[in-house]
Amino acid sequence: MMKTLVLNKNSWHYRIASQMGSYDCYGDNHNICAYTKDVIIGLFLLFIIGILIGMLGFVVWHIIFGIIFSIMYGAWMFSAFAEATMVMLLILSFGYSINRGIERFNKWKWSKTNPAYKRPDNFITNAYKSLKGKYCVPITFQE
Repeated sequence: MMKTLVLNKNSWHYRIASQMGSYDCYGDNHNICAYTKDVIIGLFLLFIIGILIGMLGFVVWHIIFGIIFSIMYGAWMFSAFAEATMVMLLILSFGYSINRGIERFNKWKWSKTNPAYKRPDNFITNAYKSLKGKYCVPITFQE
């Protein structure tokens, strides 16, 4: 008998599988394969919804700024202070991104070189193992 994987009902993947997929309709068929299928379908649906919201937001954004721009007859421009602020924010965000990348690389390098470090079993690692091993781990949920 395979070891049962215990997942949390408050996790992001459970919310996606139960709200966007049909995972609650399965009844007793609680295994990682059906659960992974519903998570992937839910992520795909969220992606499509995000694309549609982004397209709608793009149109509304340009309508609003087109009206404002036409009201001001094209006289609206950024001041020198606003341009300097945008450049400073760009530089700071670039530096922050480099710093986070270095931190993540060092953490990854440490986890690969430290023999005592073992990653915990979670949804993604078990889904990958089930896909490669052609078996479905049974799962249960806890609050």
